[in-house]
Amino acid sequence: MDGAEVLDIGRSAIWLTLQLCAPVLIVGLVVGVAKVIGLSSTAGKKLPAVHSSRQPRVKCDSRYGDL
Repeated sequence: MDGAEVLDIGRSAIWLTLQLCAPVLIVGLVVGVAKVIGLSSTAGKKLPAVHSSRQPRVKCDSRYGDL
């Protein structure tokens, strides 16, 4: 086995790896771009403020010391 055969086998292995991984990489790319577009289109809109009439609970029981 000389150097040319080794390079040919390596080149074939890299090409096969790219062919096997390409569908997953393309799906990930499409999903990522769609997510970025979706988030950037909603980032400019302000969400309405939610007000609650409940008062926050405050622990003031001194039996337990400082928690």
